[in-house]
Amino acid sequence: MKFESGSEPWCEVMDLFLSDYVGFASLEDTGQLSNNAIRNVQVRAGMMSTPVINMSCSYDLSIEEMKRAEQSGSPFGSQLITVKQRYADYALRMLVAYLIYFGNTNTETVGLLNVPTSITSYTPASMNNIFLTNATNPGAAQLLALEQIIVPFLTTVYNKIETLKLVMSPTCYNALTAPYSTQYSAEGAIKAFLANFLAGKTKDGGVPNIEIVIEPLFAPSTMFNANTYDYFMLLATEMETGPDEEKTPLIMCGAPLMEFVYPTIPGAYDTQYKFLKRYAGIFAPIGGQSVAVWTGFGTKGSGN
Repeated sequence: MKFESGSEPWCEVMDLFLSDYVGFASLEDTGQLSNNAIRNVQVRAGMMSTPVINMSCSYDLSIEEMKRAEQSGSPFGSQLITVKQRYADYALRMLVAYLIYFGNTNTETVGLLNVPTSITSYTPASMNNIFLTNATNPGAAQLLALEQIIVPFLTTVYNKIETLKLVMSPTCYNALTAPYSTQYSAEGAIKAFLANFLAGKTKDGGVPNIEIVIEPLFAPSTMFNANTYDYFMLLATEMETGPDEEKTPLIMCGAPLMEFVYPTIPGAYDTQYKFLKRYAGIFAPIGGQSVAVWTGFGTKGSGN
């Protein structure tokens, strides 16, 4: 995913300007060289807009704390102050990661889960259920399930993408390491899937790239995902488009300002500092063709 900062870190709204081609070459409508009754190629312009929100995390430093850190006998020195600053930044980065996936309805911030028109509930047995109940050929059943959801997604974009990202919960990934068959092969379903697709070639002779992202935020029954089921996501991040076949991002993340630290109320004894990030959300010009989401693919709950 590509992060876009734009040109104004303190903007209130972030815009993404779009252009698309319409029209095509003609055969039967060509006629004589002087004939102008043809369908002209045009370029259509558009724009996507989203509001920018502020996120902050605070910490304070007291005179006593800083003086203690200066003492030679302090076992930690200034390490605890540094850790406090780093943890504030870490907490904000976790919030950004959550917004990238889940978005925020109150601020109209779009997340990746909001991009498809609908999220598909996976009704067959989950990968974890197959791992727990299929003693003979769990990997074979899992490989078939993977292909049944991934192949249609690739077909929709005519295999034009160079990188396909599979974002899954830890439970889903761990289940996909089950042996293909306990009788014939110990190779896991995820390894067999990657090997099958790596056998193909792109038109320039390169090897298609499939990336796996193990995402704890997709795990069920957590503070981030309160549901008993997990999420499974497919991402097409870029595609070659236009007459020059230029690589164009299909998913962009608006982030006008990702790091800004300032004192809020300078005082004689205690000073509060804030880490500030300004975030705009996900831009996905072709929508569900670049993002697909399933619930319950990895696990539907305990033992399922």
